Amino acid sequence: MLFVNSTKTAHIVQELDSARCRGHWHLVPDLVKRYIKHNPQGVEWEQLIMAEVQLVQIVKTHPPLKPQQMHAIKTQLNSMLSDPSISVQVKEYAKVVLARLLYVSKEYGQALDMVSNSHLDTQVDGYTLILSMQAKALQAMCLEQSGDLHASLTSYDSLASLLLNCPIPVQDTMVLDWLEQALYRGCKLVLGQKQCSQINATQQKQLLLCYHHITSHQPFSWHLTHRRELTEALICHVSAAFELNEDRPLLLQLYTIYEKLVNKSDDPQDIIKFVDLLSHDLPRLVTCADDLRGFKQVVERASEFNLQSPSLLRHRFTALFYLGEYQEAHHVLLAYLDLCCLLDLSAWKDDQDFGHARLHDSQGRAISEPRHSDTSEAIRKKKSSSALLQQPESLTHQASVLVLAVKLYDCMEQVKSAVEMANLGLSLLERTADSRHEELSDTVIADVYRHAGSAYGWMAAQTFSSQDRVLYHDKALGYLKSAVTRAPESWQAHYQLGLQYARMRNIDQAVRYARHALQFAPSHLPSWHLLILALSTSDQQVKVNGETLMTMAQAALAQYTYVTDTSLDRFSMAALEQQHTQRLFLSITLNRLLYQCNGPREALNQHPDLFATYGQWCQQHLGSAITVDPPYTSSHLATASSASFLTSWHHFDTTAPKPPTNYGWQFGNLAPSLLAPHFAPSSTSSMMVTPSASTNSISSAMTTTTVKTTPAVPAPTPLPPASSLRRRSASSDMIEQNRPQQYATDAYLSPTPGNSASPDSRLAKRASSLRKHSSNSMLKTNHYWQGLFPSRSTSRRSIFFTASSSTSQSSSPIPSVGRSDPAFLPVSTSTTPSITDDSLPFISLLQPTRPEQISTHMNLQCQRQRKWLVRLWLLAADMYIALDKHDDAIQAIFEAECVAPGNADLWCQLAATNPNHISAMRAYNKGLLVDVHHVGCQVGLAKIHIEQGEGCLAQGLLESVTQGPGWSTPEAWFCLGSLYQQNSMLEMAKSCLLYALELQSTEPIQPFEHLPRVC
Repeated sequence: MLFVNSTKTAHIVQELDSARCRGHWHLVPDLVKRYIKHNPQGVEWEQLIMAEVQLVQIVKTHPPLKPQQMHAIKTQLNSMLSDPSISVQVKEYAKVVLARLLYVSKEYGQALDMVSNSHLDTQVDGYTLILSMQAKALQAMCLEQSGDLHASLTSYDSLASLLLNCPIPVQDTMVLDWLEQALYRGCKLVLGQKQCSQINATQQKQLLLCYHHITSHQPFSWHLTHRRELTEALICHVSAAFELNEDRPLLLQLYTIYEKLVNKSDDPQDIIKFVDLLSHDLPRLVTCADDLRGFKQVVERASEFNLQSPSLLRHRFTALFYLGEYQEAHHVLLAYLDLCCLLDLSAWKDDQDFGHARLHDSQGRAISEPRHSDTSEAIRKKKSSSALLQQPESLTHQASVLVLAVKLYDCMEQVKSAVEMANLGLSLLERTADSRHEELSDTVIADVYRHAGSAYGWMAAQTFSSQDRVLYHDKALGYLKSAVTRAPESWQAHYQLGLQYARMRNIDQAVRYARHALQFAPSHLPSWHLLILALSTSDQQVKVNGETLMTMAQAALAQYTYVTDTSLDRFSMAALEQQHTQRLFLSITLNRLLYQCNGPREALNQHPDLFATYGQWCQQHLGSAITVDPPYTSSHLATASSASFLTSWHHFDTTAPKPPTNYGWQFGNLAPSLLAPHFAPSSTSSMMVTPSASTNSISSAMTTTTVKTTPAVPAPTPLPPASSLRRRSASSDMIEQNRPQQYATDAYLSPTPGNSASPDSRLAKRASSLRKHSSNSMLKTNHYWQGLFPSRSTSRRSIFFTASSSTSQSSSPIPSVGRSDPAFLPVSTSTTPSITDDSLPFISLLQPTRPEQISTHMNLQCQRQRKWLVRLWLLAADMYIALDKHDDAIQAIFEAECVAPGNADLWCQLAATNPNHISAMRAYNKGLLVDVHHVGCQVGLAKIHIEQGEGCLAQGLLESVTQGPGWSTPEAWFCLGSLYQQNSMLEMAKSCLLYALELQSTEPIQPFEHLPRVC
């Protein structure tokens, strides 16, 4: 052993070791000269180091290598090994250098002999550790080249274990190249020998992980092909044995690196393959909607490299649908269909405005019937593109997109487009009969039939033609029965078939298939609700079985849980809304059953619970917009729902009317003017309304609750009418006629004494405060990765490995650099490393880089939420009428108008409470201005015409209703039959009355139309 006493010599030794660790071989000759100058006894180290320098220079500058080039170095090293004066330590180092020389000269047997006899210590630092790693790598590769696979696998496994527990010199590119080559060969060996009994999954994963750790701190362009290949293999391996708690962070990290690697590739297929792999594992990786939004941005980045890829369009469409961005999803869908030659886009757009207008949309407008798109072979040949030929899309993927397209248009309430997508799916099934195409699984075929049946059943309810309605119902039944035949254990198929029978008023079959659906999915709430509604028809004697039905409804609500499955549906905006909607709808049905069994007073006492359920839904949508004082009773939640969500709707829905604005004048009311305080609308809805003193009054009960966001309103003081800032209620002229006498001289609301702020300004401040607090809602929350990925820091740091235990002192005569030496630290180069250290923040590829935008679904959901809130108020008004509390009923209707003045149901209910025919007709006409096909308004208007002796007008209205949306309304058929009887048209009267009797016997307590069409 060489002992160096001089401080200067020790410093030179450190620099020499550091230069070799870093791979700075151009500095080594000068350092060796300085070392010999100060330590003339170190000649043997000079010979060894200079031989290694020559070897490195020849390998770098003279590929491919020839044996004669290595002869001089080989001779020198052999002479050192045979010289007895050379120390054992130097000979051990010389064996590794000579083994490297023999390996590059393809003399694998001699190289194996050298490294087999080497006994370097792996528990040291510095260049000695590097040589020991080289020895193990050379041994494994030489065994593989010699054909001894078992021994080579053992050596590769030993090398991986060593590398996972030792620091790696990140700057020594020569050593890293050797390790990369060895580990790559080892990984290829284990991947190529998967069926070998000697290789287990743990061994495969260890080698792949070791390769990942060795290469991850290098630039993305370093050994790009090898890294891309093995990163993909490791992703597949981790995905096959996925465990959520352990493998999700690793899988995210691998996909993040994989995206960077494929972006360096010139082949677009590599990018498409990456997105396909990521989409396959997406249900395992997504934990929130932000992750899904991040996936959408990943697909958008990939589309920049290949815009004409059907696969990328499919993934983008899927992400957009689940995020609720329906308008953009619609355009992406059309591009996909056109690229896959499923639709002639130009011809499809030209045909949209042609055809017989026998349907009506959700807004009552007449639309044309869907036309079958020409997907013949001639069209496909004409539109075949080079992109489609290079990137063929499987029929299974096309069918899945068409199924999702039906769901898309169901959410957008576009029946015509839904039927067109269903027809394309049916045409796709016809193509599978051709032996040239792939075969679809029974599950995929059942899904296509199921959604086609749903679309045709929906179109049957929207058509004006009775002949077409029968045809559409028959088609829907046929497709749904085919779906049940293909997938007999599909609860979705059984539920939708039962719902179709229920809409056709075949109650026995509806009950049968609803029970079948519950056998396969006991917690599916719509199936329970379908069964309850089917059993609540008049034939089932609801008053006799009411207690049983209420018990069923309570049990269904008690065991109901929100979606917790592993599919992406748990993050679908449509699925989440459907869950909340159906929970509220079943709660309403339970309240109606209570009304039928125990009377309106008992149902009214339970009515605040419906507002509490509605408030929970809105809080899930908008986030925590307000703070409620404990205890959290149903009345608190009811008040909260009325207070916060009415003031926050316009923040998310640009089409929603703002609460302080009166829109009633658009329907013929008087212009906004002064109004008494009891009829002055407010942004807090029921909290500032006190219709009359009644223990059963919802409005009066709600005023007793305390909510932090709503300060107490002082008692009003008299003020001249001209100074009042309160607006006049919508429908004021009708409400004035029904206003209680004690309201005639009420004082007007004035500003609080000592505070010059007007009531409207206080409401505006309160609404502003609510919007400020709603910034913490779901729409504003940023997602932060936990564990490995706790922040969104953009810093990038190199990875380095630390030893798991304390290390021993170096035995090299030239002192080795410790693990704190810069050679073992991430010194930055001109290229960014691949990943960061496991202990440092890491930005996942699923982390969205752009803020969330207001989606189409948010706007549609806000509109539907207003409709449900109107239903709750009108339900309360109906119970008030049953209790002869007309004042409270008027006030409940007024509250409904404050929510949505353009709702036909409230005008229909207002007309029903008004005994004055002229006022009632005005209300019905206003309802028809909102919805020209509103059944209740048309039937009510027809009844008034009958009482006034205007039979012709009534007959025209009733015939239009019974041929259109009101074909299942018993009252319309009864009135029409009565008219026919008065006109001595006995046969027609008989058929109408019998049909009305049949419909009445199958009329449920709540309409089937509110149940979800697709699930």
